[in-house]
Amino acid sequence: MISQLYGTIIDITPHDITLDVHDIGYTILMTNTDLQNLTLHQQTRLYTTLTISQENLTLYGFLTPDTKSLFTQLQKVSGVGPKAALAILSTLDSNTLITAINTNDIQTLTRAPGIGKKGAQKIILELTGKITTPPPTSSTHTITNTKNESDIIIGLQNLGWPEKDAIYAVTQIKKQNHYTNGIPDTDIRNVLKAALLYLGEKKRS
Repeated sequence: MISQLYGTIIDITPHDITLDVHDIGYTILMTNTDLQNLTLHQQTRLYTTLTISQENLTLYGFLTPDTKSLFTQLQKVSGVGPKAALAILSTLDSNTLITAINTNDIQTLTRAPGIGKKGAQKIILELTGKITTPPPTSSTHTITNTKNESDIIIGLQNLGWPEKDAIYAVTQIKKQNHYTNGIPDTDIRNVLKAALLYLGEKKRS
């Protein structure tokens, strides 16, 4: 079983990434939410699960162990396979999904492609009370809107940096400073300066 992988992203599509791990490329299917948080050439750790069918070996990857656990739990419901589980997690974030299950919110669950009323009822029946909302990720920084991140990226573009490089630099600065819940208003200037320094050093290397 391949439970996790660490490597460099060498390709991103709307549905999956290719992760280079010691010169071996792994194609990994992921949720839309996780894909939006990744950039080309980024090094990342994914929590993975391998499914085996008569025709294929398919790797599914997630940025957090909690999302991987939800993916596994959803498949315990009769009629919900890996593709349906991935579609649900691509449509609903973890907290929304768990709340919908525990509050009998059929309408929210049916927002996921391929999940009708009967399927939603089955998910609620079989999982209510069995999964809980994961604790919030600890952070020493104030929770803020992702608008700050977008503004910094636009600022870098206005200074002549390509969008791809700007996104990558801001992502790296966020990781270095543990901005798990976003960049606070008070830190926008500092993050912009740090991103410019990072891009300058990367260009010289």
